[in-house]
Amino acid sequence: MRVIIDTNVFISGIFWEGNFCSQIIEKWKNKEFELVSSMEIIDELVKTLKDFKIQMPDNMIHEWNNIK
Repeated sequence: MRVIIDTNVFISGIFWEGNFCSQIIEKWKNKEFELVSSMEIIDELVKTLKDFKIQMPDNMIHEWNNIK
């Protein structure tokens, strides 16, 4: 199965554990589906992570940027 995840799902899944979005992220990490994305979505995610009110360390942002 192929799935497109938008920035809102990523942000909710990254910062708040136990919700539906974090379950989606876990399923992707466990290779239960293939992530389909675009450079635009990844760029938006990285920009949002950098500017988000809850600060994430740069090395973690870099890891999310490397899913390209």
